[in-house]
Amino acid sequence: TAYEIRLSLVGSEMCIRDRGNTALDERLGRDGALLERLRKGTHDLRTKLLAHLDSAGAKYPGDAWIAGQRVRFEVDQRNFAHALAVATACRGDIWWCAALRGFAHTSAGAARNADIAFDEMRRSMPPARRCEWDDLRQLLPPAARKDYETLNCAERERINERLWWLATPLYRHGGNDRLRAHFHRHVEIALHRTMARDERYWWGDAYGGDALSSMIIRYGWPDYTAWGGDSVDVDHTDYLQVRKSPPAAPYTTFEYSADRVNTMPNWLTVAKPFEAVESSWLLSFDDAIGRPFTTWWPEELFRPDRRLVQFGEGQNALLRRENNILVAAAVPFFHPLLGASVRTFDVLMLATPGPSRVDTAGHRNAVGGETVVVKGLIEPAPAIVSIEAQGIGSSQVDARTRFGVTPPPTLSAMAVGDIAISDPVLLDVAEVDIDARPASEALLDRMLGTVTLGTANRRVGVYWETYGIAANDTVMISVRVATDQELSAMRRLGMALNVAENPNRAIVQRWTEPDARRATGTTPGRVSIQSRAIVLNLALLQPDSYMVEVSVERKDGRVVTGRRRVVVER
Repeated sequence: TAYEIRLSLVGSEMCIRDRGNTALDERLGRDGALLERLRKGTHDLRTKLLAHLDSAGAKYPGDAWIAGQRVRFEVDQRNFAHALAVATACRGDIWWCAALRGFAHTSAGAARNADIAFDEMRRSMPPARRCEWDDLRQLLPPAARKDYETLNCAERERINERLWWLATPLYRHGGNDRLRAHFHRHVEIALHRTMARDERYWWGDAYGGDALSSMIIRYGWPDYTAWGGDSVDVDHTDYLQVRKSPPAAPYTTFEYSADRVNTMPNWLTVAKPFEAVESSWLLSFDDAIGRPFTTWWPEELFRPDRRLVQFGEGQNALLRRENNILVAAAVPFFHPLLGASVRTFDVLMLATPGPSRVDTAGHRNAVGGETVVVKGLIEPAPAIVSIEAQGIGSSQVDARTRFGVTPPPTLSAMAVGDIAISDPVLLDVAEVDIDARPASEALLDRMLGTVTLGTANRRVGVYWETYGIAANDTVMISVRVATDQELSAMRRLGMALNVAENPNRAIVQRWTEPDARRATGTTPGRVSIQSRAIVLNLALLQPDSYMVEVSVERKDGRVVTGRRRVVVER
């Protein structure tokens, strides 16, 4: 009791701190809330308290509360080895002792060991407690929450597995930092809610402790709390008493740093993960120079060990190979925090068909400020493809983008006589003459990192592949760029009066092959691959959304068509 009283007194002397000073980060150490001159005294008081708790633990080795508080205060003291020793010696319920080990390992930064402990915790939990801790409704937007609340515990468990899979910050590391943080938050709340008041906070539901717990589940422990002083406390207490609510001084605001990210996908992606696009995730809401909008408050936040940013939407393509699918992705490394060429990144293309598997498909090094093309082979099955860049050396910034794919059949799955076509790929043709040699897969290295074309990209290359068409087959090829929108009555009237442009104006090129003037590349095989590329000048198109459509018609009348939507801007 003396410890509680004295700690609450020193805890009321809050300091204004620099948000970038990790020594003052309450998330990393509770004493960051205190003035410098008070920290040693607090540390000494905690040492005395731990001595009493150790004596109590020796007398009552099976007491769960004592074991939990010993681990908690050892972590607060930053004695992580001692905290783990206490958790390992725990003789309480199996699930609670495993939870304490996971808490101690997470606090010490031992991710793999924490995952093992939390896995054991979930397996040994009483079903009702597991259902309670697995409840993710607080992390979901209101519309999704309504759907989620109709599910029973078993149904939620199946949805949760998919949610946590999709919410994994980076697949390249193994484990799930966000899930680990979720369980760490639950243990932290459980350790504090054993008393109505603990440290500077009121944890009883009558005093708003349920809201405090909800905040920590959603956003984690704050970086710091700001206290307005005694006069503000008096005003707030008067306000509450007029409304017949119990006082709960000291009153503080909970402050979070702007480098946290929201890793949950949108709810539609949970239902249809392999239809996901890059914008199905919004890690953070930044302005043009990489500064977060502080008015953006998602349903949940997570602070990774390293800054994590999201690439803008790029361009990707799926191309058939004998027994696999070649994925090519052009990613714009243009986020302001990625810097220019002074920062180097290790880039992986990863494919994950489900929660229990992640495959490495491609790898390369890259620098900030360029469009990076990553290629790799994946199995012909639906998957999430994730492009993940890890900063090398002094760069403490990581970046990612991910999207769902449902691959077409491989060449080996095609019957003799079948024909098919890939979707067209947009190429950067600046300083490159793509007509100088037969088209090949190497042109994918020239992929544009966007399908939104500004004034600098009015002249673009288009690459595509056909499958099952031989070098001597006669084919009619058509490349068409046109809008596919319905015209309003007002637009048609404006066109009739010559005061409005026709947005359905199309660019069309047609030709017949074989043609000695066309540099078509052919890879022979049971199902041959033909590669083609042309250059289009889009300068006459008005700003709008267009469909690039490539059709190939064989002499026997069979036609295959590939499409890609592009946006022309001013």
